[in-house]
Amino acid sequence: MNTSINRQLTALDPLIVRLVRRRVRGRLEQHRDDVEQACRVKLWRALPKYEARDGASAETFATTVVTNAISDELEKLQARPTDAALPDDLAADDDAGGADELLTAAIENPDEHLTPAEAHLLRLVEQYPDRSELAAHLNIPVARVWERVCRLKKSLLRKVA
Repeated sequence: MNTSINRQLTALDPLIVRLVRRRVRGRLEQHRDDVEQACRVKLWRALPKYEARDGASAETFATTVVTNAISDELEKLQARPTDAALPDDLAADDDAGGADELLTAAIENPDEHLTPAEAHLLRLVEQYPDRSELAAHLNIPVARVWERVCRLKKSLLRKVA
């Protein structure tokens, strides 16, 4: 049964790609591969439930499943904060000059002031100074990187002050 489903999924993959390319545009375009993969997973889970005798072709069934999966994924993506949607206090805190010096000092001796998780994040910030690269490395939204770095800076300020 699994081989049959895998063959069907392979045959329906161009349909997934076509539907995703048609619906995922603009600022969400960078998430096309993720949306396509989510559609593949949902279709893979749904295919065992498909029965041809119900009257719908496999392509019609797949179109319905994929369209619903795309809608679900778009809702999730649109609910995520973007860089532009960051609260002003996070952006202002990111520019706080004193915190950057503390980060630099903590890099030199991270175990003195930081938990292991904070030290790990600090090393990643040093390795990936561009927040979008760090977000890609961690596979999380850029806004979450901002939140974590701001939390790290606030923690440093509390510990060192």
